[in-house]
Amino acid sequence: MKNQQLLSVIVPVYQVEDRINRCLAAIVKQTYSNLEIILVDDGSTDRSPEICDLWKQRDIRIRVIHQENRGLAGARDTGLDAATGAYISFIDSDDWVEPDFLETMLQKLTATGSQLAECAVCQEFETGEIRILSLPDGVIRSKEASEHLLKNDGQVYSFVWNKLFLASVIGKVRFARELRYGEDTPFVWEAFQNCTVCCQVGKPLYHYVMRGDSLVSGGFSPRKMADLSAAGLILQRCRQAFPEQIKPAEIHLSLRGYYLLRQLLCTPHGAEEYPEEYQKILCAIKQISFRTACRYLGIRRGLIMQLAVHRTAQYGRILRRKAEKAES
Repeated sequence: MKNQQLLSVIVPVYQVEDRINRCLAAIVKQTYSNLEIILVDDGSTDRSPEICDLWKQRDIRIRVIHQENRGLAGARDTGLDAATGAYISFIDSDDWVEPDFLETMLQKLTATGSQLAECAVCQEFETGEIRILSLPDGVIRSKEASEHLLKNDGQVYSFVWNKLFLASVIGKVRFARELRYGEDTPFVWEAFQNCTVCCQVGKPLYHYVMRGDSLVSGGFSPRKMADLSAAGLILQRCRQAFPEQIKPAEIHLSLRGYYLLRQLLCTPHGAEEYPEEYQKILCAIKQISFRTACRYLGIRRGLIMQLAVHRTAQYGRILRRKAEKAES
């Protein structure tokens, strides 16, 4: 590309000594070369800090920031505060990207006059299984993108790492540091509010590595209740400044509760083991009525959510039988 503008790549780093080299090798080999690569070592106690410093010696585009542990949100915020590029990308240090990840999305973004681009994702599991989180090639208005995100219907993804942002879209938007899980969604939703047009790339350019110890890949954990807190933050913002999105935000909170309930019920004696979390989850699901669920999510999903709330034990048995059948 001609007249390349500086693009900042923010990589939060924590305890990834066995995975970070592949990530950084993919970044420095990007076909778009005018990069500012910001590695934020978030208090790692393994060899990650040393590896970051070695990469800095190899490539003058790399900057390394060492800090005490502040969590993923805090590390990303540190990167944002240090970034000077006209565009911003986030890449997690245990993932990797295709060589044209940045160039392809930037070309699409500039060609369509968009302020935010996102690409399809290749999920890689430790078992060797591969799943593609697909997207259509095209352009979408930010209002529609925001609604799709809140409905979690697969038309838009809430991840920050499969996206390229115009820096001005982010502005002063920062990650919610009180969240240790689910911090991507409020950030992406807030960025959508600062956009008019977003574009999508159907090619899976980002490789998301699913580890066995990941919160995302595991079953229920009390830490995942932060997902409800994230949804609650969005609902609060809608009530403050975006009243037209209150209903989608309520649906989003209800859906997050439903997904958590499914995980909780798949855990043996989950409701008995986590009674406080169980009650909070039920309250979240009840944010919307049966009629609203059917109207916005479809009759089938509405009925399933009603079954989950009012026939919880029965629904739990159904889920466990399905899980056992899948494993056999």
